[in-house]
Amino acid sequence: MSQYHLNVDRVVLDTSFFINPQIEEKTLSTEKAIEIFVNFAKKEERHIVFYIPLSVLKELSKYVSEDYTLLLEASTICRAPRKLGLVIPVQVLYDYIEDMRNRVNKGLRVAEEAARSLEPEDVKIRKLREKYREALREGTIDSVEDLDVLFLAYEVDGLLVSNDKGLLRWAEKLGIRSMCSEKFWRLILQNTPKY
Repeated sequence: MSQYHLNVDRVVLDTSFFINPQIEEKTLSTEKAIEIFVNFAKKEERHIVFYIPLSVLKELSKYVSEDYTLLLEASTICRAPRKLGLVIPVQVLYDYIEDMRNRVNKGLRVAEEAARSLEPEDVKIRKLREKYREALREGTIDSVEDLDVLFLAYEVDGLLVSNDKGLLRWAEKLGIRSMCSEKFWRLILQNTPKY
């Protein structure tokens, strides 16, 4: 397999990058993903600076022991975006409000459809939850962690790496370079001894 040079000097990582990534038709544990990443980050430390927002590190601590979050802290710059000094285009806020309004309206239609359904209650509630979640959350920014990743990447002009389709979509709106986690993992493994 040929090796590729990563044409970036700053990379901002999302929680989804570490949570059970699919690599070569194999799902890695979050712990193994962190170990592989840390080894890669050490090798690349002269060329690439990796960032993880503090909120993402906190979120990861729900999945792994403190030993693993300490490994990440030692291999990356862990910090929040400078929320008070960051300036973003106002159009982004308008786009977000319009997107949310459309999602709320879609959620209302989903709820109305469920209310009219003659299906058994448990089936109706299960379908309502699935469709409502899809209507309101899929493809958008829906957490503080998402905002922190997005704004930190914007602030440091870094490559945003995530599996979150909403985060990738909003990165594009802000002109932030982005890459899905699966592709970035492929690049890491092509530049790392066999795990």
